[in-house]
Amino acid sequence: MASCIGQVYYQWIAQASYGNSFIKNYIVKIASYLLVFVAGPVLVIMLFSPTLFSFIFWHEWRVAGDYARILILPLAIKFVVSPLTATMPASGRIKLGSAWKLAYFCGALVVLWVASHFSVTAFLCAYAAYEVLAHSVFFNPRYEGVTFSKCIYGRLCG
Repeated sequence: MASCIGQVYYQWIAQASYGNSFIKNYIVKIASYLLVFVAGPVLVIMLFSPTLFSFIFWHEWRVAGDYARILILPLAIKFVVSPLTATMPASGRIKLGSAWKLAYFCGALVVLWVASHFSVTAFLCAYAAYEVLAHSVFFNPRYEGVTFSKCIYGRLCG
């Protein structure tokens, strides 16, 4: 679903960048809808996943419910933000988009390598923290680095 939304974003942003349109409010509105869409499942998994996993799959799966509790927040944030990755190439910032993906990949490698020396729970927590941080920086419209704000807000929103 997120990739379908990303394709629609790509089309709208490409049209807006050539027509010099202002689409900041639209992007924030769609991201808000996606956030509302995932809020319910996130809440259920955060509160009840160990119990649900042990009830549905028997008690051996309770640990998987604990892991799901750790991973649900970064997955939800990635679901909301990932369609916006289409903004960089659509607005003509292919090098910037490539730099973002390379930095994200290198950061993930470092975090996962360091975290691999710890317990599974610590590993998952480190991965979750990195994902939340990376995608929050990408989406934050006030951040003036090489992110969504520089690419889109600077070009399309005056």
